Amino acid sequence: IKKAAKNGYAPAEYCLGFFSLYATPSINYQKAMFWFTRAAKQQFAPAYIGIAACYQSEEFEEYNLKEFIINLEKAINLGDNSSPLRIFFPSITNMTSRLITKKASAIFYSLPNEAIRLRW
Repeated sequence: IKKAAKNGYAPAEYCLGFFSLYATPSINYQKAMFWFTRAAKQQFAPAYIGIAACYQSEEFEEYNLKEFIINLEKAINLGDNSSPLRIFFPSITNMTSRLITKKASAIFYSLPNEAIRLRW
């Protein structure tokens, strides 16, 4: 996987980001963001979910729920079926998912980041 990721294969880059968050004894957000960002630059939709997961964690030094929403929107716009909305509500349509995300975005964008302390 490392070799494929270093050669720019987006699914492998995503895997290394995922492993940095969930498959190691200690979470390494910087490493995860590095790999997720590389995969996202190739429009690999699941990578945006990984980036969003980092931004929504209060342990991540760059905690930012506005970026969380932005990256969820990118994943949804690319047709990612693993978006959190679809995980929790499997029968939700893409159109409904987009509408909910846009409404949530409007709320988040209207508040200062420090005022938002929700855990997803």
